[in-house]
Amino acid sequence: MINVHRPEQSHDGGKNGNGQSLQSLVRAITLASGRKFSLILAHCNYRHLQDRVMQSLRDEFPVELQELRLSASARTLYASIKNEFGDRSLSALVISGLES
Repeated sequence: MINVHRPEQSHDGGKNGNGQSLQSLVRAITLASGRKFSLILAHCNYRHLQDRVMQSLRDEFPVELQELRLSASARTLYASIKNEFGDRSLSALVISGLES
């Protein structure tokens, strides 16, 4: 599990810790590329941090990232993915809203 912290939680304003967390996440995604399935969990405490991490991933990651934000009414993860993407093969899928 990779944690992205609130900037005030570290002595450097969160730049180094979050940068290292982002690099760990990019490394994990890169190592998982080409596999049939890999699950990587990352945790962001705040929505604005989640948005910044997503933008940074889009900027740094060479593969197209698909994103799915689950609604509070979503019953199953599989059905939500199937409804959104059908049978398309995805290189990388980021799912947010699991905490709802």
